[in-house]
Amino acid sequence: MARYKHVELSPRFTALILRLQLLPEKTEHALHQLIDRHEPSVSSYPFYRSVRGQPASREDAFKFAGTLSATAHVSDAKAFVAWLDAQKAVDRRRKIGTTRYCMGGPIVMRTAGSLPERIGAGCTFHGGGLTTTNPDSPHLLIPNMKASMLIAIADNDDQKDPTSKDILRKTFDDAKVSAEIEVYKGANHGWMPPDSQNHNAEAAERGWARKLELFRKALA
Repeated sequence: MARYKHVELSPRFTALILRLQLLPEKTEHALHQLIDRHEPSVSSYPFYRSVRGQPASREDAFKFAGTLSATAHVSDAKAFVAWLDAQKAVDRRRKIGTTRYCMGGPIVMRTAGSLPERIGAGCTFHGGGLTTTNPDSPHLLIPNMKASMLIAIADNDDQKDPTSKDILRKTFDDAKVSAEIEVYKGANHGWMPPDSQNHNAEAAERGWARKLELFRKALA
């Protein structure tokens, strides 16, 4: 059972280090998986500009996410990595892995694309908005990446936008960036967190296994 320890460091970040500190809800699930499998873990909180603590509802979370620009994603990523690199426990010779679900997918892409010397692996699960027609579409940063990537796509997301995976594959291939891109058949958007109405335990376990294998190889 998780034990929660709240640490106030700044409005921007909540430290979540090893077995001492966790946030509830979906961040808790992700960290449980990493901690249980012996991976040091830290989480950033993207909505610090709008609210302290967890959003009150799914609708609020999407509203707050809508206030975050591509510029905000990149500036937060750079500040967070700089904070990490200033910690004595961090070995700056080793690369960092980054993971997010859902609306956090573009943050993973922009983090890997804007910090190629520090990000060695990136994973998105049922991530939305990875390819758009906008000039700041996350996939346009792929040529800057040096990370190995895992893009796990929900079955119903693929049905709604079947060309997105093809755009991603071509862009990764053209840039010669290693990427595993897979539609998880039968697993709908939100399949990873166990408190989601669309949770799919078998697909979630497979997703975590693929992620941990990627981290073992790319972050060794």
